[in-house]
Amino acid sequence: MFQLEYDDLKIYFEYETEEELKIALEKIYELEKFRKLEQYREAKRKVQAIENIPTLTFQNLQVKFIEFKKLTKKVGQGSINAYLTTFKYLIKFFNDKPIEQLKLEDYEKFQKFLTDKKLSPRSVNKHISYLKNFLDFAVKRKLVSENEAKNIEMLDEKKHKMARRNIIQNYNNEEIQTLLTFGNRSKLRVKYLLVTPFWLLHLQLKLPNIYPTSFQRI
Repeated sequence: MFQLEYDDLKIYFEYETEEELKIALEKIYELEKFRKLEQYREAKRKVQAIENIPTLTFQNLQVKFIEFKKLTKKVGQGSINAYLTTFKYLIKFFNDKPIEQLKLEDYEKFQKFLTDKKLSPRSVNKHISYLKNFLDFAVKRKLVSENEAKNIEMLDEKKHKMARRNIIQNYNNEEIQTLLTFGNRSKLRVKYLLVTPFWLLHLQLKLPNIYPTSFQRI
């Protein structure tokens, strides 16, 4: 029997081997680490309330992060626009909720929010990757205590690619010729181009003599 008193907690557990004791002590260490982190967060919130320091939200973080990227001039405008798009989603989902109060579960809900918008797994993963970068930036500058999004699991992009490939392979010859000679068939154009906006070019390059193509119409 092993007994440990920690603040207002009393922990009792039995062990038969040194390995069991080691596992139990590791769990206690994690508990202590968690309690210390919570104490730090609570102390920081009290200090901010006393000194009236603005709490970091994604609106605040967007300004700081984008200013830093522009100052270092290590990324182009295309990357800046991509960051801004991710911040737009973050601000829409979390509003003005303090980042310090957000947990892994909150960021997983944000990931589902992106998925529910019918974004591809690749796009969702891109936004989550940017999110992790934003929070790493905040941690390094002591704007938040920890990157709570660092353990989010990325979506399976390979499964989505296979599904798209199966859709493309299921087109028959008549549908392929329809795609290659759209003309003014607006209903067909909406139906098919929303599914396969890129593979048509590949088809033209592979089979240039099947049918004449007019991309100006598309």
